[in-house]
Amino acid sequence: MNWLLCCLILSSAAVAVSAECVEGTFAVHPNSCEKYLICTSAGVFEEMPCAPGTLFNAELNVCDWPCITNCANGTEITTTPPPVENVESCSCQVELAPLYHLEIPSNKHHFYTPSAEEAGRAVSQYGFVYRESPGLIAKNALDCQCRSSLKCPTRLYRIPTTSNPINDHFFTLDDADIFNYTQFYGYRWENWEAYRFYCSAVLGECGATVPLHRYLRSGKHYFSTTTVGHDDAKYEGVLCYIWP
Repeated sequence: MNWLLCCLILSSAAVAVSAECVEGTFAVHPNSCEKYLICTSAGVFEEMPCAPGTLFNAELNVCDWPCITNCANGTEITTTPPPVENVESCSCQVELAPLYHLEIPSNKHHFYTPSAEEAGRAVSQYGFVYRESPGLIAKNALDCQCRSSLKCPTRLYRIPTTSNPINDHFFTLDDADIFNYTQFYGYRWENWEAYRFYCSAVLGECGATVPLHRYLRSGKHYFSTTTVGHDDAKYEGVLCYIWP
């Protein structure tokens, strides 16, 4: 495999990036954690932006929450794992809270939030009613061996317009989802600290055993902990795992 010295034009200055450029591979941006590089079919690296408020995670090759991304000025920071005795002394307890599930009965608009205040406001001001919560989410990222599996989903939402009267919101861990929905489908990216929560990317990790299956029906997303009874909806996979 050939090693290429690829040049990018960034802010009118040429920046050299030494990396193996194979189509579809990623590389850390030399100057900014808010961007990343992807190798194109032409054999050169192309600069791509992360969604606002996220940084490139070189371990997963996705734009991720800063809280779980070790990046500074475009350089991935190498951290030394704690000694075994420290890991054993860590209780790995998570601060759990309900994931509130609400719905507008007239148009089947589902709404999810970890914030009791936002849930109450949705009921009192916007006509939502409470539905059964799918389970518990984590409100902290931990500081021990479980942390690597916990992720912060990004919340996207769309305000109804004359051309597209369907209102919708959903959570995603997929950077491609964020790009496609914000660039092509009129969604907005929401980065409010109060509405952020954590879940596990791995079944059973830290005790998270409840899958959040994502579905799309009539242009609206919703989540379910079961795959039964959704024949009229499009299945979009498991977002992550939460707690019972």
